[in-house]
Amino acid sequence: LLKDYVPRGRMDVRMRLLPRGAIRADGTPLAGLQRLEGEFRPLGTACRYFRFPYQFENATGLVRLAGGELFLEDLQAWHSGAEIHALGRLNDAHSWTGLDLEFRGQNVALDNDLYTALPAEYRELWDTAAPAGRCNVVATVRRPEGSAEAGAQPSEVGVDAQLLGASLALGDGRRLTQADGNITIHGGVVTVDALHGYNGDASVQVEGVVAAGERAEETNLQVEVSAWPLTHAAALGGGDSGEPLPVR
Repeated sequence: LLKDYVPRGRMDVRMRLLPRGAIRADGTPLAGLQRLEGEFRPLGTACRYFRFPYQFENATGLVRLAGGELFLEDLQAWHSGAEIHALGRLNDAHSWTGLDLEFRGQNVALDNDLYTALPAEYRELWDTAAPAGRCNVVATVRRPEGSAEAGAQPSEVGVDAQLLGASLALGDGRRLTQADGNITIHGGVVTVDALHGYNGDASVQVEGVVAAGERAEETNLQVEVSAWPLTHAAALGGGDSGEPLPVR
């Protein structure tokens, strides 16, 4: 727990060592560290999970150890004005443990802190969209059990975000501003649902799928634009000065 979450600050700790011969509720015996039970209650503690290095401050809630498993029970923390809740389970305390974690954030900044915490394949998608602003987000981190010999298995990270007046790159230097809608990232693919915003005075709505890398051919986007300004520039014959006259 101390190694994986790098806590700093204070917490209440309660530990209990069960007697030899103790069993689980299903009748299987508890051995070794499985006999150790504990409760950890952070008291405004700072922490950061090493596989999702996003710094949390002022954490409260409960981490419970039972039967060799670790349970996160509605941990609450803050990051740059965003309220974050975490819950889930780790199969054991080994570095290769399987896990199933969920993080829910309100008013989360789309900034470099979040960018650097994401897996490399998601940072590639981020580089394409260049988001800015804030969102409500649910992030899941799941991983099957590994082993001492093979180490940890790859983690599967999913992100479901509701944009809150955010900004996204449209390409060619253009940006979609005042953007609201839902973006889901799973398996390296971005699904855009009812995304609406503005480019200048033009209203833009986007739906579909964006993929990168080997799956780029799966990209399929539908874009609807209202009041898009169309301009055409040409140079006509010279005026009195002999220079071409630009006409738009």
